Amino acid sequence: MTKHHCIICESTDYISIRKGTWDIVGVGDIEVSFDICKDCGYIGQISPIPYEQMIGHYEFFSNYQVLDANYKVPEEPNKKAARYIRIASDGCPTPGRIYEVGCASGANLHYFKKAGWDVGGCEPSHFVAKQAKEYHGIDVDVGAEEDILPNVKNVDILMFAHVIEHLHDPVSALKRARDCLAPDGHILFEVPCSIRPELLPIGWFAFEHLSYFTVGTVQNLLSQAGLAPDEIFTTMIDEYPALTILARPTDRKAPLFNCFENSLQFCEEYNALDRNAWTSHNQTFLKSTKDVYVWGAGVHTAQLFDETDLLKLRNVIGVIDSDHQKWGKKQGNHNIISPDEFIKKSGDSSVVVSSKFAEESITKAILELGVPRERIITLYDEIWETGLRKDRLA
Repeated sequence: MTKHHCIICESTDYISIRKGTWDIVGVGDIEVSFDICKDCGYIGQISPIPYEQMIGHYEFFSNYQVLDANYKVPEEPNKKAARYIRIASDGCPTPGRIYEVGCASGANLHYFKKAGWDVGGCEPSHFVAKQAKEYHGIDVDVGAEEDILPNVKNVDILMFAHVIEHLHDPVSALKRARDCLAPDGHILFEVPCSIRPELLPIGWFAFEHLSYFTVGTVQNLLSQAGLAPDEIFTTMIDEYPALTILARPTDRKAPLFNCFENSLQFCEEYNALDRNAWTSHNQTFLKSTKDVYVWGAGVHTAQLFDETDLLKLRNVIGVIDSDHQKWGKKQGNHNIISPDEFIKKSGDSSVVVSSKFAEESITKAILELGVPRERIITLYDEIWETGLRKDRLA
């Protein structure tokens, strides 16, 4: 068996704390393993799926596009964008040049532009890059960061907003970002934070997130990338706790922390809560009709099929999704269809809503299609008895 290297300390001594077999749209069946490095405590997929498959996944099937045909740009920034502008201003008090890696449709950059910044960004999906131009008037570089950043120079703030955890080699990515900076430039990034298991959502160990950071492992990451933090703090965002970091280049390399024991305790506590939450869904499925559809083609549904007995307890006829890029594809053995096709075929079948964070909006969309509420099976609209909560943030 090939031993892979920890992305932080390059050790090959690690243990697996969670495994699964998930069928990912556009990728197929994959074995996922979440590991802890015994020499530094880094948590992540130390042996992730091949890079080429992951890039294809982001370009065609998970590219954070705007799905609402009636979308209008909000006048005011959301809490995340407002926070990024505030923190960027700590590193660059007078609006300068910001470049965002993985900028999606350019929503963050739109508000930076309104605040007087010169903006730019890159995004692997051609389709989403077109939306950045259409909705926000921003020309986005199309491609992966390792291809784009070597050509980016004199940036005052280089930003990764929930992108670092998706990258195969975040140390190298941050080194490339450091080389893009103007004198006195800073890197701003935010990542999910591995703390307080009871605050975290079901399915937090996910296919797309290759790394899971604590304060200690973020400091190790910065040290390896030649960066020093000006600011590092925990932020409670809509979905989960996150670490927000503003860092600058440094020639000094700090010694690495070993966070293994803390990482192991965190993972064991979270796994117990998470597995109980998935198992509790089986009782919900028994309340539905025998034939069901699942609304939501993606990583969460891959986990749902693997972690619960849905496929044993009920006959899943198909998977529904609003994203036209997924129509005609398959999730496991199940065809992915449009909402219109579902309405034509649904009959008296129930619909399981497979989404942690979009459950309310999806349920509303299904009701607007004329499906009675008693045929819609929701999983997260109540506080979970396991201790995991939907309304987990004040």
